[in-house]
Amino acid sequence: MKRLVIILSVFAVMIGFAVVDLLYTNSTYRLLEEGLIKVEKSIATYLESENGTIDNDTHNENGRKIILSQIEKVENQWNKRRRGMQMLTHHTIIRSMDERLTSMFFQIRVGNYQDAVVTLHALKGWIADLKVENHVLLENVF
Repeated sequence: MKRLVIILSVFAVMIGFAVVDLLYTNSTYRLLEEGLIKVEKSIATYLESENGTIDNDTHNENGRKIILSQIEKVENQWNKRRRGMQMLTHHTIIRSMDERLTSMFFQIRVGNYQDAVVTLHALKGWIADLKVENHVLLENVF
């Protein structure tokens, strides 16, 4: 009886860690995805104004500031959670994602918005794949 209680308690602790892992990684992916969507919309609005759809220099400067503030938020969120993600998931995948995020951050800071949008779309697809990979589904088992 004593062994059964010990085995069940160890099993309960393992299940608890698995739940914490799922919640932490899913919330991180969700935060990143939401932040990247906001950045994408801001860049699209800014590029429309640059192409002459909206002709206002003040609007363009405000657009740059909005994009930079959103990027800083995404970067801060990622920097807070990067270590935990490296411990909970495959660290080489997280390092590769970190490299892509860092390159996108710098592309935006120097004003290379077209390349940043391409990197952003690749990151969104990668995050979607990682979210599916994180759950135990029949397609992941077989």
